[in-house]
Amino acid sequence: MELAELVEYCEKKYKIKEDFRWPDHPGYSVLLHPYTGKWAALLIRKKDPVSGNVLQVCDICCGKAARAQFSSDHISAPYRMKGEDWVGVRFDGLTDPDMVRRLINRAMFYGFQKSAVIVLGSDVNSKEVRYTDTPLPPPKKKHMARSTSQTSPDRIRKMRRLYEYGYPSFENNCRNFYIQGKFMEDYEDDAPWNGQLTKYYPTYHDLTTEQLRGYFTWRTDVRRGIFKEISTSMAYIYVYELLNGIGASSPTDSLEKLDKFLKGFVESGIGDKWMSSYIRGWMTELAVINALPVDITRKYSDEKLFIKDFALDVLKNCAEHTDDEVFDALFTFGNKKSLSSSVFTKCPTECRHLFASAWRSAAEKYREGGKKLMTLCFGECRSAVWHPLKNAIYYRREKMQDMTYELTPCRSYTLKDGCWREKAYRDYNFEKTIFNGFLHETERQIRLYLKEGAPLKKQPSEQWAASYIEAVIEADREEKRKAAAKKIEIRFGDLDKIRQDALHTQNSLLTEEEKFPDSISDTDMPDFDDIPETDGYEEESGTVDIIPADAASQEMISSSCALDERQHTVLQMLLDGQSVRSIIREWGQMIEIFAEGINEALFDVIGDTAVECDGEDITLIEDYREDIERLMGR
Repeated sequence: MELAELVEYCEKKYKIKEDFRWPDHPGYSVLLHPYTGKWAALLIRKKDPVSGNVLQVCDICCGKAARAQFSSDHISAPYRMKGEDWVGVRFDGLTDPDMVRRLINRAMFYGFQKSAVIVLGSDVNSKEVRYTDTPLPPPKKKHMARSTSQTSPDRIRKMRRLYEYGYPSFENNCRNFYIQGKFMEDYEDDAPWNGQLTKYYPTYHDLTTEQLRGYFTWRTDVRRGIFKEISTSMAYIYVYELLNGIGASSPTDSLEKLDKFLKGFVESGIGDKWMSSYIRGWMTELAVINALPVDITRKYSDEKLFIKDFALDVLKNCAEHTDDEVFDALFTFGNKKSLSSSVFTKCPTECRHLFASAWRSAAEKYREGGKKLMTLCFGECRSAVWHPLKNAIYYRREKMQDMTYELTPCRSYTLKDGCWREKAYRDYNFEKTIFNGFLHETERQIRLYLKEGAPLKKQPSEQWAASYIEAVIEADREEKRKAAAKKIEIRFGDLDKIRQDALHTQNSLLTEEEKFPDSISDTDMPDFDDIPETDGYEEESGTVDIIPADAASQEMISSSCALDERQHTVLQMLLDGQSVRSIIREWGQMIEIFAEGINEALFDVIGDTAVECDGEDITLIEDYREDIERLMGR
């Protein structure tokens, strides 16, 4: 069994969808309880650096007794979550599907009974999230009617009556939201509310009458172009409305209003900046499922997605693109700090040509385990199940017809029998070690060839790329030699005519006396006795300074970096194995910023990060100890 099958099972039975809430960590996702909103499972997909396979595991919140009741090698302590109620499950070809379904069913039941403490691992970079509220059963309709304030506007009371109770599910919440939203589409109010609301997937049903009036008052201002502060959860309700076409005449109109909201509320600094990535993603998905023209989709999408996809297409089909296009594509994924080094700034045309040619050669010829370089670096462009607007309150009213939508050369979407699939490159398949190794070795040899910039350290793990750049450099050197050795074509048959014309011109310029001199005076003859004897060679006085090769290299390195006195002192201490935490604090500087300053100063010489900082102290990267010792004159 695989994680995709677990996700499919939960979607069919509990109407919940996989929630990818960390854009920077696409291998992590969660399954939320359909009613309480608590985390029922944390799904993890991570690439094994040794085998290259994608490891699939998950943590399920199903009670501390589950591990004892289910005896299996695939069940263990949780991988990332904290607490005795969580168990870990490893997914491979031998994982028992029935066991996994029983565990997730227990998690759904368990979510009604107990709160959970959730702590993510350090590689997710998420703060601890604690759920301490006690789940309550859905209120009865009769009770809700009694609790409604008599001062509540009649429109809000009628909206509440539209809510249909039933089995608590995410789909039911979306449907109720759409029905109530269309009913309140043109409603306006004038009763501000300045409180705070924190709720995942908020809907009208989650708000009190006072909060509802405050929301609709805020929405009235937003529709007039007036953006004011409000709780982030309430701001999301407005986004959900536009995604569902509430308050918009068409999908294009929804995108235009979402774009105005992004600029006026989020990007202006009034709202939560983290809303931006979610909204841009939803805008792209809304355009795709409505099959809008690609130029409109791109206008309202995150431009980074298109830049990345077009760069992937260029690298894949590099033979069809120019040197500039291939070079720009390489450094879409490469370390852009390298571009500030002197070899790129002083020899831009040659660098672009050599880099592009080296990639074309390696992409065509290099193989490892039967895989080409493009596949080794970026994986395959594969199809996978796609859930548009899965992290939003969205209700699809009508069934869509089968379709295919190509957004970029490396990204397309297909709808067949109600199931969406996305074909694209996945970020979690990118292998930066191989790709960055190619760039580093290529730059190292180009610096030596063009005699520009300090030498970079040779890395044994990157030597697989050496032959490709060496061949490209040799071809470039031969081309330059041929260009310099071009012979000038001489037509010997024309030389006689040239001589005759020159003689005629010379005679026409001479006077009669010059043509027929009567005599030559003895005084006109030179006195050969006055000419000193010489052997034709005169030795020039002076001295020649001989500089050892090591000293010259040292001088070149020293002149290419700009260490200040304090940075110099810290590097000396690091080479001696001393802690530098105290001295940096005495100087009144932040240790992280100080470490970054050293790396910036050394980057053109080392070509990589030379020191590391863990927030408490700075340590030297041992691979570059010899380079730094040489730089420091040790």
